[in-house]
Amino acid sequence: PHPVCGDAWVMASYDLEGSGRRVIDGFLSSKLVTGSDGPWIAPYTIDIDELPRETVDVPAGNFETRHFRIYYDEGRQQDTWVTDDFHFVKLRNEELALDCVLVEMESV
Repeated sequence: PHPVCGDAWVMASYDLEGSGRRVIDGFLSSKLVTGSDGPWIAPYTIDIDELPRETVDVPAGNFETRHFRIYYDEGRQQDTWVTDDFHFVKLRNEELALDCVLVEMESV
């Protein structure tokens, strides 16, 4: 399974001052995009860009989000939408034909 919460947490490493594509240090839990050879942890350099903010509707509600795109080697990419405090809202991976969305959220 793909650990989508980890994808949201990676976005917290993005320097929100300024804008544009940046390279940050992160970790992978699997060598495969499907996550099917983990779990393990390995350092990984991530090429990431913040795109324009978006309002996203998911089963858990309507959220104002930051939209990030991760660029992987060989032209692969993945889009992730998170709240301002980096809670996962939505993930889209075209290569896997995968959309993951927040279904329920409880306040703490």
